[in-house]
Amino acid sequence: TPAVSRVPTPTVGNDLLSSARMSPQAGMIPRTLHNLFYALDKQSAEYYVHVSYVELYNEELRDLLAGTDHSGETNGFVPSGNLRVYESGTDKGVVIQGLEEKLVTSAKDAVALMQAGAMRRKVAATRCNDTSSRSHAIFTITVFVRERAVTVDGEDVSKLGKLNLVDLAGSENIGRSGAQNVRAREAGSINKSLLVLGRVINALVEKATFVPYRDSKLTHIIKDSLGGRTRTCMIATISNAVDHIEETVKTLQYASQAKGIRNRPVANKMVLKSEIVHDLQQHIERLNRDLEAARDNAGTGFYVSKDTYEELTTQAKASREVAEEWKQRVALWEEEVQRTNEKMRVLSNEHAATCRELSTTNETLNATRAELDTTQSDLQRQTLLTRAHAHHERALNAAAFVLQASARTSAGDAQALHAKTARMAEREQQNIQAATLIGESVRTEVERAQASAVAYNESAARQSQQLLHALQSRVGPEFEAALDTCLRQHASTMEADIANAVQTAQTQRSEAQNKCQRIAEQVEVVASGLDTVVADKAAQGASVNKQLDASVEKHSAEQKISLAFIT
Repeated sequence: TPAVSRVPTPTVGNDLLSSARMSPQAGMIPRTLHNLFYALDKQSAEYYVHVSYVELYNEELRDLLAGTDHSGETNGFVPSGNLRVYESGTDKGVVIQGLEEKLVTSAKDAVALMQAGAMRRKVAATRCNDTSSRSHAIFTITVFVRERAVTVDGEDVSKLGKLNLVDLAGSENIGRSGAQNVRAREAGSINKSLLVLGRVINALVEKATFVPYRDSKLTHIIKDSLGGRTRTCMIATISNAVDHIEETVKTLQYASQAKGIRNRPVANKMVLKSEIVHDLQQHIERLNRDLEAARDNAGTGFYVSKDTYEELTTQAKASREVAEEWKQRVALWEEEVQRTNEKMRVLSNEHAATCRELSTTNETLNATRAELDTTQSDLQRQTLLTRAHAHHERALNAAAFVLQASARTSAGDAQALHAKTARMAEREQQNIQAATLIGESVRTEVERAQASAVAYNESAARQSQQLLHALQSRVGPEFEAALDTCLRQHASTMEADIANAVQTAQTQRSEAQNKCQRIAEQVEVVASGLDTVVADKAAQGASVNKQLDASVEKHSAEQKISLAFIT
C-alpha cells in the first residue's frame, strides 16, 4: 500500500484529458492516474478503481467529493465536515467514517473528480501567497484487480492496493504572512499538525516506545505511511529566495529527519469475493435503514437515521460556516473594490500628469532628434576627413618606413666602407713597414757584401803578395806577370759580380718602393670613393628630411583647414 506524504498542489493541463499524451504542466496526481490506468489497461485481468478526496481544515475532516457525480459536477452541494476517524480493529487500518469513494473507469474521470475536489479546498490570500492552501489534503486511490487464481473452495480472489497522495500545507509565519482572525486560526491549526508530524518523525527515528499518532488527525490518518507497512516517498518543495532562507533550512531539516524512518512494506493483500460482498451488504443495510426511517410517520415529516441526521446537521453547519465565510469574503472584496477605485482615481490623475509630461518629453525628443541629425551629418563629414587623414598618415608612415630602411641600409654600407678603409689603411701601414724593413735589410746586405768584398780583396791582395813573393823567389818574372794577369781577371770578375749584386738589391728596393706607392695610390682612391658615397648618402638623408618636413607641414595645414571647417 504505497503512499506519498508530501506532494505539491496538483496541476493538470487540458491535453491530458483529451489525449493519451502527458501535458508538461501536469502535476503528481494526474501523472499517477495516467500511469496507473495505462498499466491496468495493459493487463488482461478485470479491475475497478475507487478514488476519495478529503481535506483536514482546522482539525476537521471534510469530504471534497461528497455530492459529485463521475464527471465532477457538484450541483451546488456543500462538502460535509467533521468526519470521524477510528481504528477498524482489522487489517484495514485507519478508517474515515462516511467518506465517499467514487468509482472511476478512466484517468479522465479521476482527474475531473480531483479538479472538482480541488475547487472546494480552502484557499486564501496572504502576504506570502495569493492562493495559499489553508488545509491538508489526501487523495486516495484504491485498486481492485481480479486474479486468475481461486481458493480451495472455488472462490474468486482479488488483489487490493491503495495509494495515498498527501498534500501538506506549508508551515506559516503569522507575522510575515499578516494572517489575522480566521487566517491566524487556520495558520495555527496547520502549524500544530505539522508540529505533531515532526514529533512523530523524531519518535520513529529515535525508536521511542511511544509514538504520538493520535495527537493530530493528520498523523492518525497517515499512520501506516510513517513506520508502517507501506512504501513512502516525501517530496519537499523549497524556494531559492533569500527572504525564505529560514523556511528552506527548516524544510530540508524536516525531510532529512524523515529519511531516517524505516518502514516494513508488505505485498498487496488478497481479498476474497465474500469479503467484498459483505462490505457491500453492510452499506446496503445502512441505506435501507435510512429509507425505512424516511417512510415511517408519512405525512408528519421527513425522518432519517441518527447517523444520517448527524451527518446532515454537520453539513448544514458547514454550509452556514461557508456562507458566513463567503459574506466575509464579499465584504473584503467590496473594501478591495473601494480601495481599487481610489487607486484607479489616483492612477488616472497620475496618468494625466504622465501624458502632459510625455507631451513635453516628445517635444524635447523632437528637438533632440533634430540636433542629433545635425550632429550625425557633422560626424559623417568629420569621419570622411578623419579617414582621408588616416589614409594620408598611413601613406606617410609607409614612406617613412621605406626611407628609414634605406637610411639603415646606407648607414650599414657606410660602416662597412669605414671598416674596409680602416682595414686598407692598416694594410698600407703594414706594407710601408714591410718595405722599410726590406730596404734596411737590402742596405745591410749590400753593406755587408761590400765589406766582405773589401775584406776579400784585402785578403786576396795579401795572399797574392805573399804568393807573388814566394813565386818570385822561386819562379821568374814571367810567371809573376802571368799570375798578375790572372789575379786581375779574377778581381775584375769579382767586382762585376759585386756590382751585379748591388744592382739587383737596388732593383728590388725600387720595386718594393713602387709597390708601396701603388698601394698608397689605391688607398687614396678608395678613401676618395668612400667620401663620395658618404656625401651621397648624406645628401639623400637631407632630401628625405626635407620631404618629411614638407609632408608634416602639409598635414598640419590640412588639419588646420579641417578644424576651421568644423568650427
